[in-house]
Amino acid sequence: MRKVVEGTDKSTTKIAIMQDAHKAVSEDILPSEDSAVDMIRIATYIRDIDKAVAMANNASQKGYECTINIMAISREKPDSLDQALQQIDSQTKANAI
Repeated sequence: MRKVVEGTDKSTTKIAIMQDAHKAVSEDILPSEDSAVDMIRIATYIRDIDKAVAMANNASQKGYECTINIMAISREKPDSLDQALQQIDSQTKANAI
């Protein structure tokens, strides 16, 4: 990945990766100063929101911008979605949802 981003202007270009909250392992993420990655996007279903929150906090603690992308929201009940959004807002420093 470093070869690909070599020579790019870091002030205008961000590299983002996506982790699946159901499958990924937080410990695989290096500290941001040791990585070419700027942002970690965490994909999750509402049923895995606790895992996504933990992964977002891990990414933030390691110096990354992070987002949580909730998948299949059209299949969720409004109350479940509201609860998940409140949990993300109160328990993470996610830059976007």
